[in-house]
Amino acid sequence: YGGINIIGSEHIEWNEQPGVLLKYRLLEESFIMPAIALGFTNQGYGAWVEDVASPNVRSVYTIERYTFKAKGLFAVAGKNFEMAQLGTIGFHAGVTYNSIEDDDDENLSAFLGLDKSLNEELTLIAEYDLGTNDNNDFSIGKDRGYLNASVRWTFAQKLAVEFLLKDILQNRKNATDPSREIRIMYTEIF
Repeated sequence: YGGINIIGSEHIEWNEQPGVLLKYRLLEESFIMPAIALGFTNQGYGAWVEDVASPNVRSVYTIERYTFKAKGLFAVAGKNFEMAQLGTIGFHAGVTYNSIEDDDDENLSAFLGLDKSLNEELTLIAEYDLGTNDNNDFSIGKDRGYLNASVRWTFAQKLAVEFLLKDILQNRKNATDPSREIRIMYTEIF
C-alpha cells in the first residue's frame, strides 16, 4: 500500500487500493537453464491518473490508472553469471499482459533487465519495458518504451536503499524530466 507526496509538504494522496504481487518460480536456475517465474501484480506506480482522452472528435475515453501501468500477468526468465573477481551479472527477460487498468490498451508487452554487482554492497540495475501496452491514442505513453536505471546499496543483510531514475526516455506524455526516486527495501524470507 502506498501513495504519493508522503515526504514533503504537499497533500498526501493515498493509493486507491492495496497492491498485490504474487510470484511463483517454476524452474530454479541451473548451470545451463535460466530460472523461470510466473506472476501477477495489480498495481502500477506513480500518480493515479483520471483523465479524458479524445484523440479525435468521434471518440472520448476516460483513463483511470497509475502513470506507469502494472505488469498484470507476467512470465520472466533470468540467468546469472559469476565473473570471478568482477562480481555477478544477471540478464532477465519477460512478457506481460495487463487487462486490469482502464486505458483501452491491453496488448502484450515485453521487458529486459540487467543487474551487475560492483561488490557485495553495490549493484547497478537497468530495465527497459517496450511499453507496447501503453502506446495507443488513449494511453499515457508516447511509444518510446520505459527505461529505468538504479544503484542499490545493501548496507545490511536484509536492508538496502536504492536510488532510481525512472522513465529516462521521457515516454510519458507531458514529461519534462525522468522521475527521481529513493526506495528503502527490507527483505525477509519465510
